[in-house]
Amino acid sequence: MDSTDAFREHAPSEGSCAAEKVDEQISTIIDMCRCDDGKASIKTFYEELQRLGIRQDDPRLKNLHNLLTRMSSAPTLDNLKLDANTFKHVLSENIVFITKAFKNRLVIPAFDAFCENLTAIFEKLKLDNTGVADSFLKKLNHLNEDHFGISICTIDGQRFSIGDALVPFCLQSLARPITYGITLHELDGLVHKYQGREPSGRKFNEIVLDHNNKPFNPYVNSGGIMSASLLLQKVKPELDDLARKYEYVHNIFEQMAGKEMVQFNNSIFLAEKTSMDRDFSLAYFMRENGCFPPGADIKKILEFYFQLGSLEMTCESNSVMAATLANGGTCPITGEKVLNSEAVGHVLSLMSSCGMSIYSGQFAFNIGMPAISSISGALMIVIPEVAGITIFSPKLDHINNSVRAVQFCQELINLYQFHKYDNVGVDMSLSRKKIDPTLRKSYTANELGIQLLFASANGDLVFLRRAFLKDVDMNMNDYDGRTPLHLAAAEGHLECVKFLLNICRVNPEVKDRWGQTPISEAMRHRHPQIVGFMKRFMDENPAEGLEDPYALEHDQEIIATV
Repeated sequence: MDSTDAFREHAPSEGSCAAEKVDEQISTIIDMCRCDDGKASIKTFYEELQRLGIRQDDPRLKNLHNLLTRMSSAPTLDNLKLDANTFKHVLSENIVFITKAFKNRLVIPAFDAFCENLTAIFEKLKLDNTGVADSFLKKLNHLNEDHFGISICTIDGQRFSIGDALVPFCLQSLARPITYGITLHELDGLVHKYQGREPSGRKFNEIVLDHNNKPFNPYVNSGGIMSASLLLQKVKPELDDLARKYEYVHNIFEQMAGKEMVQFNNSIFLAEKTSMDRDFSLAYFMRENGCFPPGADIKKILEFYFQLGSLEMTCESNSVMAATLANGGTCPITGEKVLNSEAVGHVLSLMSSCGMSIYSGQFAFNIGMPAISSISGALMIVIPEVAGITIFSPKLDHINNSVRAVQFCQELINLYQFHKYDNVGVDMSLSRKKIDPTLRKSYTANELGIQLLFASANGDLVFLRRAFLKDVDMNMNDYDGRTPLHLAAAEGHLECVKFLLNICRVNPEVKDRWGQTPISEAMRHRHPQIVGFMKRFMDENPAEGLEDPYALEHDQEIIATV
């Protein structure tokens, strides 16, 4: 059966409209990639995705790419061409995401124009050689202070990089929003018993506490030390040694970075461990003032703190991590939920007010985006519900912020409506001078329902998982009462049926307007594996199954012949 027939056969009204839209979308993609011989060029397909900001190695396209690789006899896919039916079958691996991209429904639709503007800003700032790199890192790492790289990742996984975006840099304070976020995710309200939430108005490494004898916030040195303490003492106490706790936190960094580069710089760790007298003094000052949870081991806490600060990333991997924060804790390129949205909200709130050390107030006033800087010359920016951006340029100004990175933020905000308050009480004649590059149209419930049904009919398990993680109602139905489970069962997509029943716990007894249930659809279209699985599921879960789970006994002859 064709992947859209299940829409047509029992849904002559709204369903047939959905099927027509589906066919139109697929036909449009095929037409865009069609060669003179009428076949679809895979090279053109990937080039179109690249123009939209989606890379060929995007994890969401892994299954599709593997399928194409098996079809090609050549080492590359450049010369691979497919007929319309085969290409349609390949697209079904991730049809919802692909049609969304080709319909320009990604968060920055004109992504190529956006990248051209970022390139122009980069070329302008590349000429600025003011500032001085941190002497400690420069001496230790033989740091090239002329490095300059920028990388962006949107919440839809659109990627762009320019310059030295693959050069590793030490995270230092850029690790602190994540460690703070992990403590919030795991410990919730307990965290602020030990952490303050105020800008300090002082340099990040001063030996000082707030009026409650707590670190002012998680982004100063004392706050970073406190996050290390909470991670060691309170989070996952069953991981009772330093190595296992480091591995746990490192894995979370990797998840937030979409499995891209997060590595450890042992040279920096050893150097910091033996030379950071001020951090040792600060930790003992905190212990003297009763800051830590009972039983704190200062040496272990500081060793863990230095380990976390010695992690290395690139602009590319760090921008994905920033985009995960922008996306409410869900990694854009893997769809994995890493931190809960409430924790991310707290992380970004304090980044807005405290992330730029003693420059935080002016940065919030001028730029209006959550950000955090590091003495390595890296700056991580989060544009909520839009993108994450990382800039790396080691030359620092007199308050230890990257000169080029701060200027980039100013240039970006002069051009685009990314300031938090750009549209509040502003003269419209002035605000029109700034561009809003984002897609503001949100999906209606009907559009989302069509997407969900479309994904189920095509076996797009990736979309189903993402929809479930976003708390979409997986029991939603169309005008004719047909649910995702109806469509997945009718089309024979066993893995989708398993996911909808085992994970989403959808209702297997729901009937469409013709009285058809998902299991009767699977029987009618002769999918014995699905019939067998659904019968076993309803036998094992009678409260969630049919009112009479054995009402199908009269259909045994049909089942036997499926």
